[in-house]
Amino acid sequence: MQNDTNERDAQIRAARQLALHLRQNPGDAQRPPNELAQQFGLPAAFVSDVLSGVQGNARRIESWFPKLDFSFIIRAYHSVDQFFERLIRNPVLFVLVSSGLVGLVALLAGQQASIFISGSNTGSRININGLILLFGGLVVFGLHMVTFFKKKMVRYALLSGLGLWIGLSFISMTLTWSGLKDDPRYQTAVSGLLLLVSFVMLFLCSIYAAVGSGVAVLGAYLEMLRNKLREDRMSRQELLEHYFALQERLDSSRGLAPQPSIFDTPVAKALLTTGPLWALLIGLIIGCLNVVIEMASGVTGRTQEFGWTVFAELILIVITLIGYIFSGFFAKNFWYAIVQSLAFGIGTIPPMIIGLQFLKITSLEKALHPLSILFAAVGYLVVSLFGALGGTVQRRAGKELNLAQNDPASILAEMVRIQWKLSDRRSYLCIMVVDAAKSSEMKALADPLAVEYSFREYQNLLNTLSTQLGGRVHSTAGDGAVIAFPSAQEAFTAATRIQTDVERFNREDNRLQLPFRLRIGLHMGEVVGELDEVEFTEVIDIAAHVQAAAPVGGIAVTEEVANSLPMEEFIPLANQVDGQNVLLALNPTVDKPWQAFTS
Repeated sequence: MQNDTNERDAQIRAARQLALHLRQNPGDAQRPPNELAQQFGLPAAFVSDVLSGVQGNARRIESWFPKLDFSFIIRAYHSVDQFFERLIRNPVLFVLVSSGLVGLVALLAGQQASIFISGSNTGSRININGLILLFGGLVVFGLHMVTFFKKKMVRYALLSGLGLWIGLSFISMTLTWSGLKDDPRYQTAVSGLLLLVSFVMLFLCSIYAAVGSGVAVLGAYLEMLRNKLREDRMSRQELLEHYFALQERLDSSRGLAPQPSIFDTPVAKALLTTGPLWALLIGLIIGCLNVVIEMASGVTGRTQEFGWTVFAELILIVITLIGYIFSGFFAKNFWYAIVQSLAFGIGTIPPMIIGLQFLKITSLEKALHPLSILFAAVGYLVVSLFGALGGTVQRRAGKELNLAQNDPASILAEMVRIQWKLSDRRSYLCIMVVDAAKSSEMKALADPLAVEYSFREYQNLLNTLSTQLGGRVHSTAGDGAVIAFPSAQEAFTAATRIQTDVERFNREDNRLQLPFRLRIGLHMGEVVGELDEVEFTEVIDIAAHVQAAAPVGGIAVTEEVANSLPMEEFIPLANQVDGQNVLLALNPTVDKPWQAFTS
C-alpha cells in the first residue's frame, strides 16, 4: 500500500515537471510522445493524451464571419477635423468666402435660396433649385456656427457679421437700384428703399452675429468647464508641480502692479454693484423712446411707406437687444442676470401704460397684452443669460490672461487656491504596514505559478480581514501592503486577526513549501489630502520602519498607538525608530482563534 502511494506521488511530481517543461518550452509540444514519456518517466499513452489536449487548445478555429473594422470611421473623422481646422485658421475669411460661394451659386442658378410651394390642378410643386440652395445655405450656416464654437471668440462672430452686412448691403442695394432705377413710380423713394434695405441687412446680420456670439460663448464656457474638471482631476503630485512652477514665476515677476481688467474700471464696478437699478433706468429710457416713436408714427401716419420711424424702430430693437446683453454681461452671477433682465423689462412697461392711457396711443395696446409681455420676457431673458455666460467667460479669460502674463496678484491667488486644495482634506489615520519575512527564499525554488497564486491569495487575505474592520488598502506589493484605518483599535484588531489567520492560510491556501511569516507595524498621525494621492507621507514612512523592527510573527506599534489601546499589553523596545518610542504587543494573536476570519 505504501509503495503504491509513493509511486503515485512520484508520477504526480513527474507530471508537474512535464507541465513546467512544456510551459517553458512550448515547441516541445510537437515532439513525439514517446520521447517525452521516456524523458520524464511517464506512460506514453498519458503523455500522448496531454499533448493532444495541449495542441487542441492551441488551435484557433477561424470564424466564417468576416471581421468588421470600423476604425476607418474614426480616421476619417480626424482627417476631416484636421482639414476643417486648416480651413478656419482665419475664421472671418472662411465665413466671408463660404458665404460668397453660396451667393455666387444662387446667382448662377438664377433662383432665390428658398422653397416655395404653389398650388395647381396637379397638386403642389417644389422648386428643386431653391431646395438645394436652402440646404446649402443651412449647411454653410452650420459650418459658421461650428467655427465660432471651436474658436470660442465673440469677436470673430461680430467681425463676420459686420463683413456680411457690408457685402450683403452692397449687393442688395445694387440689385434694388438696378431694378427700380427705370421705374418712375419709385423715383422719389429710391433713396429710402436703399436705406431700408441696408437697415434690413443690418438687422439680419445683427441676429447672425448675436447667434454666432452665443455659440462662441457657449463653446468657451464648455471649454472652461472642461478645464475646471481637468484641474479637479489633477493628482496631488501634479498640483505640487504646478504650485512650485507658479512660485518660480512669482519670484521672477517684476513688481506688484496689477494688470487692468474691464471689470476693474469704475464704470464696470458701478454696474456690478447697482445692476438692477441701472437696468430698471435703461428700461424706462427704452420704454420712453418706444412711446415717442409710436407717437411719431401716429402723427406721420403708417401709410407713409418709408418714413424715418421704420428705421427708428429697427434701431430701437437693436439697442434693446444690446441692453439685455449688457444687463447679463455685467451681472455678478446668473441669478443677478435674471433679476436685471426682469428689472429691464419692468422698466419698459410704465412709459407704455402712460402712452396708452393718457396719450391714447392705441398701437401700444398689443405690446401691453399679458401674452406679449410674457413672450418678450422669456426671449429677452434668454438673451440676458447668454450675456451672463459671456461675462463669466470673460472674467475667467481675464484671470487666465493675467496668469499667463505673470500678473503677481493672479499668480499668488492661484498658489493660495492650490494650497487650499492640497490641505482641504485632513484626516487622522492609523497606518498598518505588513511584510512577509524571507519572501525571496519563498519564491526562489518554487513554481512561478504557485508563487503567483499564493501571493495573490495572501493579498486577498490582507484585504479581506482589513476591510472587515474599516481598513482601506493604500498600496500593495508582492510581500505586503500599506493599509489605513480610522482608529488604532480597528488597526490593532485587524493586525491580530491577520497574525492568527495566517496559520490557517499556510495550511489551506499556501502552495509554497515555506510558510508565510509576517511582521506588522502600526503608527498613527495626520495625513493631508487623500491617502491614495499622496506620494510620500511621514506616517507611512514611520510605520514601515516600525514594521522592520518587529519580530517575525509579532506586532510593533509606536507609543502613540499604544496609548490609544489601554486594554492591550505591550513591552517597550530599547531603541527608538525615527525618534518614536516603539513597543511590542505581548499578544500578537487572538487567544480564541476563529476558524476563518475571511468567512
